[in-house]
Amino acid sequence: MSKNSQAPWNGQLPHLRAEFDAEALQQYLNNLGCTIPAELFAQVDSKFYREKYLQDLPKIDDPALYFFQVGWTLGHQPNQWFDTDFYLHEYGDVREAEVNPFEHFLLDGYREKRLYSEGSNSSLLRRLKVRSEIDPLNNSLRITNQPPIASLDQIYREISQRLTTETVSTVVAFGHDNYLRQIGGIQLVAGIEQQKFAELNTNYIYIFPSHPRLTLAPEHPTPTFQAIVNGQIIPLRFPLSGLLQKFESIDSVIIHSIFGHEPTVVAQEIAASDITHFIWWIHDYSIHCENHLLAHNNSRPCNDPPIDSQMCHVCVHGSRRHDHVTRTQKLLLAAPWQFIAPSETARLNSVSGSTKLPSIPEVVAHGEVLFDGQRDLSELQNRKLRIAFVGQPVQHKGWKVFQQFVEFSVMRNLKIDFFHFGSVESKKKSIVFVDLSQTSKSIGLTTSLLRQNQIDAVFIWSIHQETFNLVTYESIAAGCIVITSKESGNIQAAAQKFGSALIYGNESELFEDDQVLNRISQMASRGMPTGKFVFTGTTTAFLQGQSA
Repeated sequence: MSKNSQAPWNGQLPHLRAEFDAEALQQYLNNLGCTIPAELFAQVDSKFYREKYLQDLPKIDDPALYFFQVGWTLGHQPNQWFDTDFYLHEYGDVREAEVNPFEHFLLDGYREKRLYSEGSNSSLLRRLKVRSEIDPLNNSLRITNQPPIASLDQIYREISQRLTTETVSTVVAFGHDNYLRQIGGIQLVAGIEQQKFAELNTNYIYIFPSHPRLTLAPEHPTPTFQAIVNGQIIPLRFPLSGLLQKFESIDSVIIHSIFGHEPTVVAQEIAASDITHFIWWIHDYSIHCENHLLAHNNSRPCNDPPIDSQMCHVCVHGSRRHDHVTRTQKLLLAAPWQFIAPSETARLNSVSGSTKLPSIPEVVAHGEVLFDGQRDLSELQNRKLRIAFVGQPVQHKGWKVFQQFVEFSVMRNLKIDFFHFGSVESKKKSIVFVDLSQTSKSIGLTTSLLRQNQIDAVFIWSIHQETFNLVTYESIAAGCIVITSKESGNIQAAAQKFGSALIYGNESELFEDDQVLNRISQMASRGMPTGKFVFTGTTTAFLQGQSA
């Protein structure tokens, strides 16, 4: 509909009001040809937004529409209470998914009790929870900027056209986002796994949700997915039901992540298909809880307590844990899964709690460090020590503790230069930013950049039991000391194995250590070994070991 034929809109856009007229606003949006749900659109404070951002753009008729189309990509706040930059910096999964952070908060984040600003409180969360019981927010999917939906026959044809006929078999993998675009450990594993299968003349079909989320997909409405076939993405989305059954045979089904998927549908698909191997990677602890970190109230490891325990009752994730585990168990029991853990830490944690796996995981490390040299001690002369945070600046990776450590060091006049290596700049003046956007095609980039910048120590302070942590291995290969906590899982284990660990029991112990600078200097003065991280362990290595 053209702009001139739109119905007039004379009312003020509502903002968290009980008398919100969803039908009238939806009519307006339909006239605009806008696909944003009215319930989201109404949460933008148009008066606030115009005064803050549009003083020099008087021709913008609708501030809310401008925010959803352009403003959020510029870091604009939609209202006085939601801080766009804070949300993106705090939650790396949202940033990596490249979705509108305000949409994410209103659709999923508020139910996950995520913070929406530096000074967040629970009053708004309670109001939104009440609203969610009477409007369709809970059941809405993110529908903006989505590819078109394909029929089952159409998506099967599209996949078939990308399969190579000379291959000996086909595997199907499930992940939680697009590994070609997003940066992270699971994404790197999937990308390298695809390359390894290609070397074995095996087709690789990777299925991920069109709406990335760190929860299971809702049972209703039907979720949609996208596929990457042999490294090429198909620009269509589709429901999963019936797809795998169209293939004559599938050698292996691999689960890298169940987030964004509906376990019952996946169980039905694999039950009706001819599949030889069923493989489930323990990249995280999403089998045991919706909180894949197994961190009580997102602050410390909980060690997988019973679902009805007091610890769960007072955890922000506890109320949804029963539903999550129940739905996940249906998929666990649907096939003879072989579980793979990337480290002994992951294996032990996956079987030591209350939610049991049907079988004990086998350890297949993603790779190993091969040393071939030693750091030149002359690097330390006539300069300050250099300490870096490597990765996304998010809380569960220890970003806040790193910032506190920087402040602590400045206050004590410690002679340290601080760096941040990552794909998103933290914009802290006291921290030098180095762009690091590593993909499966650039393994080794982290080690190379750490060496180029002569980094002496890396700060990897995860608040949960890490299952592998590639950054740790690449930092060790660069000859760096690893500053971490006793509760960091495989970070601590790997750093101790290679003699590169500086470990503290907790944050207080770190900040009370007057000798921290001397400890780092003494370790660095030994001449730390250097080398490279070699990626060897993917599903292909496991399958080849099975057939040997």
